[in-house]
Amino acid sequence: LPAVLRDVRENKGVIAFHKLYSQVITSILTMGAGGSAGLEAPIASTGAAWGSNVARWLKFDEPTRQLLLACGAAAGISAIFNAPIAGAIFALEAILLNIAIPLAVPVLIASASAAFTSSLIYKGNRSFC
Repeated sequence: LPAVLRDVRENKGVIAFHKLYSQVITSILTMGAGGSAGLEAPIASTGAAWGSNVARWLKFDEPTRQLLLACGAAAGISAIFNAPIAGAIFALEAILLNIAIPLAVPVLIASASAAFTSSLIYKGNRSFC
């Protein structure tokens, strides 16, 4: 996650394309090999990379790119842990430093949408929550 925070502050929210899949692959390999790593940072990094790259593909400006980056991180946390409020608060607190109501509303919508979509896809009990 420090790499994402560095990209937000120093690289204007532009995250490299390979982070769309590299964080997931390395996390799977680490956890599968018995490594002690959490799921929070890889899913937040992957979600942030998706938000950043979609904004870059659509040629959005820097504030919108950073907002989509935060929405992606919140959606990732929300979907994997079924915790939409925690995902939104994490994104607003850790990624977006200036918490304002206009910024909080899209992050909350993205987080709630991800939790809802995740619950539609996976209806069983989650073993890691």
